[in-house]
Amino acid sequence: PVDSTGLPPDVCLLELGGTVGDLDMAMYFEALQQLMFRVGAENFCVVHLGMVPVMGSTAEQKTKPLQHSVRLLREAGLKPDVILCRSEQPLAEATRKKLSVACQVPVSHIASLHDVSNVYRVPLLLGEQHVGACITRHLRMACETTIAPVLPPAGSLDP
Repeated sequence: PVDSTGLPPDVCLLELGGTVGDLDMAMYFEALQQLMFRVGAENFCVVHLGMVPVMGSTAEQKTKPLQHSVRLLREAGLKPDVILCRSEQPLAEATRKKLSVACQVPVSHIASLHDVSNVYRVPLLLGEQHVGACITRHLRMACETTIAPVLPPAGSLDP
């Protein structure tokens, strides 16, 4: 139990920060593998955050750093179910498809976390790309498909 209801939680969110290839991360990856084994792969969702740098005057999005981190994550025994891509610019569709093939993750499970003018736009950005729905579908949970109108509509926070 995590609150006064005494009921078990529906979801347990764990954040593992750091760099995938670091040696000191091995015990944490092992712990996540053990947790996945205990709860079952169908009750476990790996969301991987990686960088997609934008290079040169052509503003080409480079996928190799993210592909490499996914490869190291797989070597550690974990497969990403969802990939969040940090970048200066919105992720191009061609980049999304390239990552899908290289990382073996459906295109619909790859989201752009590009720079926005206001940090409060990030949840809306994730909602617009249906990241929550993707995760709840993976975990076979009921999903609210609309974004609650708590914040102003998209575009109204940008100058």
